[in-house]
Amino acid sequence: MEEPAGLQLPAAAASGSQRELTTAVEAARRLEFELLIDGLPILDRRRTAFHCNGQCKQARLWISSIPDGETEGAPPRHFVECVASYLGTASPCVRQLVGLPIYDQNGGARGFVNQYGDELASLQLVGDGWRRHHDKAKDSICDEQLGLGIAASTEVWGIFSPLIPAGQRRAPLDAPGWEAKRLRHGLVPDLAMELPPDLGGDATAPPRKQLGEVKTIHHCPTHDVASNNNPGIFGAAVKRRAEKIAREYKDKARRLDTEFGLTPDGADGPCLSRLLTFGAIAAFVFGAAGEVSRDFDRWVASVAAVSAARMSRLIGARTTDQARGCIAWRLRRKVGWVAINAAASLKIDRCEFVGPGGAQAAKRRAAASRDSRQARNHSWQNAARVDRDERRARQRFRPWGC
Repeated sequence: MEEPAGLQLPAAAASGSQRELTTAVEAARRLEFELLIDGLPILDRRRTAFHCNGQCKQARLWISSIPDGETEGAPPRHFVECVASYLGTASPCVRQLVGLPIYDQNGGARGFVNQYGDELASLQLVGDGWRRHHDKAKDSICDEQLGLGIAASTEVWGIFSPLIPAGQRRAPLDAPGWEAKRLRHGLVPDLAMELPPDLGGDATAPPRKQLGEVKTIHHCPTHDVASNNNPGIFGAAVKRRAEKIAREYKDKARRLDTEFGLTPDGADGPCLSRLLTFGAIAAFVFGAAGEVSRDFDRWVASVAAVSAARMSRLIGARTTDQARGCIAWRLRRKVGWVAINAAASLKIDRCEFVGPGGAQAAKRRAAASRDSRQARNHSWQNAARVDRDERRARQRFRPWGC
């Protein structure tokens, strides 16, 4: 026979601490709330949002942290977008734009605005909105780790390029231009971090280089499937996307070995072998309702554990455990507010492509992006030319005896 729960006992039989009583009350209230949420239609946005972020402490950051108004927090327009995404309510920035077409750079309608502004975030439009959203989250993770004295870098070039042998197959990779440079380096991980293996899974092992990948996902039919919102299911969208990253990296490494290298199909080549030496790829997936994947929590715990002893005196902590908690909370706030603002900016900035004048705005943004891309290509080509000329000059005027 099961023992009755604490709240089912009469007052005379009550025992335990205030903490235990509060925990029991909150658990009962949560269960009641979950029953109300799961009574909504399966794809109701409020139900979708709850099953996205209901068990993610990072998603609740805007509730439990007090912004300082300088390095943390969000402008009013961004803050209300964050609240709407978290609660699954209509987007404030598109209130006057619902039903209007969204234009691309060719003047064609790519879609129409719904009350949540989903298409503004999920459609591929001009202006590098996806890249800015992604890079802000990625750079914030790297910057916070560097600020704590732990080595980290972004856009890790040159890991796999030396493993692709010279020859006719490699010729497309050695052609001039930005596209060839990108292909030449093969895989370019978003992050490289010096942390204990498996994001601190083996805390006794010395730190080593690990790779990380940042992804951002939005509300769309690909990610918002009905099974995500079944009772007891939480964070399914970010979990599913995170689980694909390791396979994607291995497939790209195999392609480098077989298409540009000398490895036969089905065999493990040098690029794949090199990839496996880094261990599991840390998958940082930022969801549409403020949720993040599990690896972000593991990264916070690992960075806090590595830096706690060194930073405890600097931050005025009395114990290492206290320092670890302070650092973990700081990491969540810093990265969280950046991600909140970046996600809101994606929708707000893309409102210019909607309705009258949207087609002209898209064309102007496309022209600006094209000019910027050409400028980057020219800069890279000039830098490569200068480097080549300097090498030749050193070889030509090398002093006797050197």
